[in-house]
Amino acid sequence: MRAEAGGDVGPWRQQAVLGRSHWDADAMRDVVRDYTLETLAEGDGVLVIDETGFLKQGKASCGVGRQYTGSAGKITNCQVGVFVAYVSTKGHAFIDRRLPGPTIRAAWRRPTSLT
Repeated sequence: MRAEAGGDVGPWRQQAVLGRSHWDADAMRDVVRDYTLETLAEGDGVLVIDETGFLKQGKASCGVGRQYTGSAGKITNCQVGVFVAYVSTKGHAFIDRRLPGPTIRAAWRRPTSLT
C-alpha cells in the first residue's frame, strides 16, 4: 500500500531498498516515538502493551526456545515479542518493541515463595 502511494506499481522496489540498507532500529524507534508524542499526545492517551509469539523451527533465530505462546496455545519452539503502542483519539502508533529470550522471561516470573 505504501509503495503504491509513492507511485510504484508494487512493493518490490521499496522492499529491495529496505532489505539492502543498514538500519539503526533504536534510532528509528526514537524518531517514531518523538513524532508520535508531538502529533498524537493527549491527556487521556494510553500505552497498550502486548506480546505475540512467532512459531519457529530450529534454534538459529535470536530468542528461540521452548516456551508458551498463545499463537499455538501450548509450549512450543518460538520467539515471543513484546510490543508497545501509544493510543489516543488522534491516532495510534507502535513506539517500542523487544525480543527477550526465554531465560530473560523466566526471571520475570513471580517467585513461588517469599523467604
